[in-house]
Amino acid sequence: MKDIPERIWLQVGERHDLVESFHDLPMSEVSWCSDQIDEHDIEYVRADLYERLRVENARLHLALFHVENGLSHPDARVRALIEAAEAAKEDRDA
Repeated sequence: MKDIPERIWLQVGERHDLVESFHDLPMSEVSWCSDQIDEHDIEYVRADLYERLRVENARLHLALFHVENGLSHPDARVRALIEAAEAAKEDRDA
């Protein structure tokens, strides 16, 4: 399927602050949209995108750890990140 939104906003209606549980909301007032409409809308991100970002974030944290501790890393992608971070640090320090 094409054009699936990466994120959606759950709209919980005007009475969202009058109930303790989502299940207590009148379902006739619950909907979703690809744009945030109200400040109390609840954002959802597609699980496949979230997982990809979580893995990339872990790789970046690992690369940063290696840079900060002057370590090498066996993964070529991580080494490239480390080298890029070191070059950027050198540019900043120059």
